[in-house]
Amino acid sequence: MACVTYVVLDPLKYPIVAALQRKVGAPGLSDVVALVLNQLSIGMLVLLLVAGLLVCAVILVEWRTAGLSRAIVSTGSARWIVFLAALFWFGHAYLVPGHLLMGDFGNHIALVALRLRALRGGLDPYWNNFQFLGQPVPEFYSPTTFWPITLIGLTVHDPTLATKIFLLLVHIGSGLAAYALAREYGLRRVSAWFSGLIYAGSFAHLHLILYRGTVPNALSVAILPLTFLFLHQCLTRDRPGLGTTLGLAVMSACLLMNYAPFGVVAGLFMATYVAAMLLSGAARWQHLLRLAGAAVAAVALSAWVLLPAMLASRENAAIAVDHVLYLGLPSAEVLNHLFVWRAWRTNYGHDSSAYLGIVAVALAGFGLWLATKRAGIGMPPGQRRLTWVMALLGLLSLVIHGDFLRGIIFTLLSLAILAGIGAEAVLARFAAYRSVPALLAGLLLLDLGPTAIQPLARTDLSQVDAAGAYLAQPEQAGRTLEGTVDNGRFEASVGGGAGLLQLYPAEFVVGGYLQLAGPAQNFAELAAELVEADLRSHKELGSEATSLLCQLRVRRIVAVNRTSMGLPPDIPAREDGPLGRVITPACPYDVVFSATAAVVGHGAADARAVLERAAARMRLAPASGVADCLLVSDPIQPAASGRAHDDAAPAVGRFAVSRYQVNSDRVRVALVSDRPGFVRLPQGWYRQQIVSVNGNRRRSFPDVMGLIVVPVAAGSSVIEVSPGVTPGQTVGRALSLATALALAAAFVLRRRASHAV
Repeated sequence: MACVTYVVLDPLKYPIVAALQRKVGAPGLSDVVALVLNQLSIGMLVLLLVAGLLVCAVILVEWRTAGLSRAIVSTGSARWIVFLAALFWFGHAYLVPGHLLMGDFGNHIALVALRLRALRGGLDPYWNNFQFLGQPVPEFYSPTTFWPITLIGLTVHDPTLATKIFLLLVHIGSGLAAYALAREYGLRRVSAWFSGLIYAGSFAHLHLILYRGTVPNALSVAILPLTFLFLHQCLTRDRPGLGTTLGLAVMSACLLMNYAPFGVVAGLFMATYVAAMLLSGAARWQHLLRLAGAAVAAVALSAWVLLPAMLASRENAAIAVDHVLYLGLPSAEVLNHLFVWRAWRTNYGHDSSAYLGIVAVALAGFGLWLATKRAGIGMPPGQRRLTWVMALLGLLSLVIHGDFLRGIIFTLLSLAILAGIGAEAVLARFAAYRSVPALLAGLLLLDLGPTAIQPLARTDLSQVDAAGAYLAQPEQAGRTLEGTVDNGRFEASVGGGAGLLQLYPAEFVVGGYLQLAGPAQNFAELAAELVEADLRSHKELGSEATSLLCQLRVRRIVAVNRTSMGLPPDIPAREDGPLGRVITPACPYDVVFSATAAVVGHGAADARAVLERAAARMRLAPASGVADCLLVSDPIQPAASGRAHDDAAPAVGRFAVSRYQVNSDRVRVALVSDRPGFVRLPQGWYRQQIVSVNGNRRRSFPDVMGLIVVPVAAGSSVIEVSPGVTPGQTVGRALSLATALALAAAFVLRRRASHAV
């Protein structure tokens, strides 16, 4: 069945979509069928026939021997073969050939590409000069996700393929983790089998990752059941071992390190779970101290991620607290997405709701109904309490919201456990019928199986790939402002999105990880907005847009038109290789130089107002890049005059840049001036940057636009900007390492003591 997706459906989508786009009016069913039949080859027909025969064979075997049902309920390898095959089916869409472009995939795969290049070139993998005028992409952004993908990428030499393999593995792992949690809750193997199948197979799961492209959440989905497994053991066992406590600490730390907003809210759900279990009498109060110790250990283990993230958030793009977490009833639209069958993208923005599976919901509802009965089908008291606790978590997941929270994960976990409880009751009531397990599995597959067919990746982007490789060539210096063409009009790329071009090592005005960008990113996005407005109204760049583009060292404006490149034909532009028609602003300078610097307040927060004020006071010469003064927020003195860096005498009365070199983690600028002054580089200023001039470390300053200002002496200067380590990173790493060593030592000593006894 997976081969049908890869060999039949995936290649069919390109000619069929192209034909539908050419046709005027909505095509009828007969037109679609005719299109499909015209594209089918003999090999495709044979594969479809074989797949159909195999499906019939499975049904026949089950009818004659109940072989599938016996495999599902068996205790041997047959059950695992069927389980793993089903889990693979529900995640097989990740392996469709081509580029993944939905949602945030561009951002995440670009980050993998950055780390791969950094490791191979001996560069810093936590810095990225190619997006948002330079920004840190540090270890506090999902290291538990992106380092494993990077390690896979070192083997397969392809960041996209590495991401696909990782997603498939954690998808299968999530089903196994849900199975383990259901077993911990006392469900029989066959019932836990259904819990794992629903947790991994629900379209809400695939939709979150494949359509929304939230790669870090894939690991969170797999880790969450294991966290609750260890939590339940710590709460309910008479004497939980040290290994159980360590397991809870490590899993909780992984949630925090992997995606901190989700990890924090997961802690809230865990606290709710603990309170409910204690108040219902299902847990022991004396274990609270153990839980507190595990929580402290989890935070300490995560310090190397959390501490620098907290400190950096003061200088990077601000995030309103009320956007991180807030309460609210689910809207009718959200409930519609959850309970009405869909196999396509259902929403945009921060809402991640999608179809849960009506069969799974029915099983969960049956389990809840049984929990209200005091007699009848024998539901043990412990299982009844657990049912209500999981229902409480499910309701909580529907009313807690956040811009960076994917509450559907908590909804799905609660549903999977409740559905497993319901499946156990159904199997118990109809135990006399031998094919009930297969029938129940068949209903799930009929409901959720079609939603797993998602051939979304694209192999028709060779021209865009060629454009990215072209931009990555050393001679293509300077930044690129990227946009799209919508209804024949240029639309600039703004926000936190990275496209296919940014998989390649070239400089762009905007990019991914907006929350990791400093104040200068406001002017990067302002430039994109000015360009879009000018090209839409005047078909050419205005003076304000051109000035800002030059200050940001933008050398070309390109447009990505789905599978091709080039600006609309009504905009005056020139051909530039695989980039198609581009605009190249007339920018004769790389940096801005001034002999003086004026101290100003921070002033207005609006980027447009700051730009207008700066232009009036700087009086920048567009032909040379020399300004009357640079505007900074702190007092700054020019560098003391000294011997020139080389023997060449500087030209009198001039300032010139002979080299401007950028890679992912370093910027090198060689320049000469006849007087001391200040150089403003078109790179964002960050506290952890190390700036040196002629090999000597110098303090740098941010100007009013958040760009780097460096004092230089008269003569030749070579400025180098490289990433450094903040005190927060140092303290966080030390705390995490010390905690890990202490926990490892405690575990080893406890094991030795137990063996001695």
